[in-house]
Amino acid sequence: MRDILRLPQVQELDPAHVKEHSLEIHLPFLQRVLGDFTLVPIVGGRAKPGEVAEVLANLWGGEETLIVISSDLSHYLDYDTCRDLDARTSQAIMAGQIDAIGNDQACGRVGINGLLKLANTFGMTTNLLDLRNSGDTSDMKERVVGYGSWSCHLPERGINPRRLLAMGHGRLMLGMANSAIRHGLKNGKPANVVADRVPEALKAQGASFVTINLDGRLRGCIGSVIAHRDLAQDIVINAHKAAFQDPRFDPLTPEEYQRAKVDISLLGPHTPFLVESEAQLIAGLRPGRDGLTLEDQGKRALFLPAVWENIKEPELFVRRLKQKAGWSADYWSGTMTVTRFDSEKISPDSIRQFVNG
Repeated sequence: MRDILRLPQVQELDPAHVKEHSLEIHLPFLQRVLGDFTLVPIVGGRAKPGEVAEVLANLWGGEETLIVISSDLSHYLDYDTCRDLDARTSQAIMAGQIDAIGNDQACGRVGINGLLKLANTFGMTTNLLDLRNSGDTSDMKERVVGYGSWSCHLPERGINPRRLLAMGHGRLMLGMANSAIRHGLKNGKPANVVADRVPEALKAQGASFVTINLDGRLRGCIGSVIAHRDLAQDIVINAHKAAFQDPRFDPLTPEEYQRAKVDISLLGPHTPFLVESEAQLIAGLRPGRDGLTLEDQGKRALFLPAVWENIKEPELFVRRLKQKAGWSADYWSGTMTVTRFDSEKISPDSIRQFVNG
C-alpha cells in the first residue's frame, strides 16, 4: 500500500468507498476460494487507463497476485437492447479496445480500461466466461441490468519482468537517480540507500545503466553489465558515477544538471551470440532490440539497445562498438566473444507516454 501512495494519482480517501458496495459482494467469495490473502481495495474515480495500469503494475508481485475489476454493464434497458449493447462491450473487452466502452456501457470502465492497457502491454489473452443480464433470472424484461465475467491470462512466454518494473516503479527509480545526483552536487559524495524506504521489488538484484544527456548529447553513462547488488542500490551508485566519475567527461555541474535529461536502462541477462564472422553477426542483429557486448584480448565494450536510436544500421552499430573498445573499425578475431541482451528504458518521456497515452 505504501508503494502506490508514492504515485501522484493515488491518495487515501475513505469517503470514496462509502457508497461503493462491490467489495462487500466480492469479499465472501474471495475468502471462500482464496482463504488467507491481503487485499488492497481501490476506487478508480476518473483516472486515465495508464494511471490505473501504473498502479496495477506497482502492486503486481508475481503469480500470487490476483487483480479483480468489478463492474456492472448496461443499466435499465429492455432485455434485447441490453443484450446488444453488452455484446458490444464484451467485444471491446475481448479485443483490448481501450476507451471503446462508453459511459452507458459499464460503470467500472475506468478499472476495465486500466487492466486492458496492462493486458495489451504484455500480450495477455482475454476469455469470456459468461454474459447475462437480470432478465435471465426473473420475469422482468423491461428494465434489466447487464453482467459479464472475463478472465485475462498471461502469454506462454510470461511477461518481461523489467517492463513490469518500469511500468510500476519507473517514477520512483528516476526519482532515486536524480536524487542521487542532487546529493552528489550538494555533498560531494554518493548517497546512501535507506532500505526500509525501498519497495521489495527494487531489493532484488538487478543490473542498470544510468545515462545523462545534455542538449541532446551524451554527458555521462555508467552501469552494471550483470546483476550483482540490489537494483535500488545499483541505480543510486550508477547515477552518481555517471554524473561525476565517467572518465570521458568532467564532473557534472549544477548548471548542467538543470538542463540534463536522466534515463535508466534495466538490463536483462546476457546470452551467447554464437557467430563465426562479422558478417554473420551483422546479419543476426535485431535493430532496436539487441544490446551487444564484444570482448577479446582483454578489451570489452557494450552498447545498450537505446544506441539504435542514433545508429540505425547494423554494420555501423558493430563497427562503432569495436571502436569504443579500442579496436579498429574493421577488426575481427576468431576468439571474439559476443553476447546480446535486452533492456527496458525508463525516461520521463516513456513514463508520460505510458501514463497519459
